[in-house]
Amino acid sequence: MSDCAIVGHDGHRARAFLMREGRLLDRAEGPGREAALAALSARPDRVFHIGEGAPDSLPAALLPGSPGRGLPGLTQDSPADVLDGWVRLLLSGFAEARPDWDGVALVLTDQLSHWVHLSAREAVSCQSFLTPRLITALGG
Repeated sequence: MSDCAIVGHDGHRARAFLMREGRLLDRAEGPGREAALAALSARPDRVFHIGEGAPDSLPAALLPGSPGRGLPGLTQDSPADVLDGWVRLLLSGFAEARPDWDGVALVLTDQLSHWVHLSAREAVSCQSFLTPRLITALGG
């Protein structure tokens, strides 16, 4: 895969990442998506916008192969579950660091924990839990 940029708003600020074959080359922040992209050391032709587009059904590749697509979330029918584009980005980095991984990866956010089965650089299935939210609610 050639260089690409991934950009999205995380609820606080826009963040942009310059990547080559799943490896992080540069990152930047800004008040909006365009400002974050402009702050990168380079801007490749392929730019994926996190959360843009309808979610892909599992199993699905961690990074879409089609240029011009966003980086949507992932969805699963049974058991019903949804992973957002930020989780998909984190899983992509995990898979790059462990290219032959075939097993379960844990992604923790401040609200949810996601257990995701990965195989052949695809997310195969997932199960999410409210554990972080429950710990916070119980004062932990």
